[in-house]
Amino acid sequence: MREKWDGQRPFFLFVHFFDPHFPYDPPERFETQLDLQPSEFEDAKQARLHEKIAKYDAEIAFTDFEIGKILDVLREKDLEEHTIVIVTGDHGEGLMDHGYLMHAVHIYEEQVRVPFLIRWPGTIAAGRVIDAPLEMVDLAPTLLGLIDRLPHDAEFPGRNLARVLTDENSIALDPNHPVFLYRQHFLEGMNKWLPVKGEKFGIRKGPWKFILSPDEGPPELFNLDEDPAEKFNLAQENPIELAELMQQILDWKSRYDAGGELEDRSKEDILRLKALGYSD
Repeated sequence: MREKWDGQRPFFLFVHFFDPHFPYDPPERFETQLDLQPSEFEDAKQARLHEKIAKYDAEIAFTDFEIGKILDVLREKDLEEHTIVIVTGDHGEGLMDHGYLMHAVHIYEEQVRVPFLIRWPGTIAAGRVIDAPLEMVDLAPTLLGLIDRLPHDAEFPGRNLARVLTDENSIALDPNHPVFLYRQHFLEGMNKWLPVKGEKFGIRKGPWKFILSPDEGPPELFNLDEDPAEKFNLAQENPIELAELMQQILDWKSRYDAGGELEDRSKEDILRLKALGYSD
């Protein structure tokens, strides 16, 4: 960035930090700070899990340090008030909270709640927190809205949150805005660490989180206010909430099922999707 930017033209910089991702192998200077303390654990298996989690934490600390370098350059170049910085992620890690260490098979909170940080000194107040539900599809229209480049006839699936971010007196977001979740289709036996099959759908609305995976087991319903770790399935005790959220998932699924089959795409697109793991 220091060498290639000419100091005149607007720039877009995308930095993909892959470090907080399996295999967990943090740089040595961060690994030396790990809190292992194996004597606290009952058995070797528990100690190994704690070590993996500590390494994952060290990867996050390293990534935070590297992001700081980018912010330092913006400060040196007097670009802070002219640059929007966004930090986000595509998934979290299971870390055995629900019996799986990594990602891509579950849609519990530890795997689907990700950072969504937007920084623009002088325009967005520092420390501002929006506690209403947000989605990744909100990112593109929000960014275009912040730079006043969102076409009036644009049909983005997400919401433009620019006014919410820049005006603390703007209308509050809906705390019951539904957030839909999806896990891709898995062939039986496709995952060698955990038996998975078929598709998995989910929805978060208000305090409720509903997960539907017909090929893997019964529906799951959690009250995240009372059970943020999603340990107690309340599906049988709450038939009204279950039926309402089930219908919303079916409506959402029907809208997106009409979007075209994989065979409608070019051969090159299909190969790219398969290479990225988004198609069997």
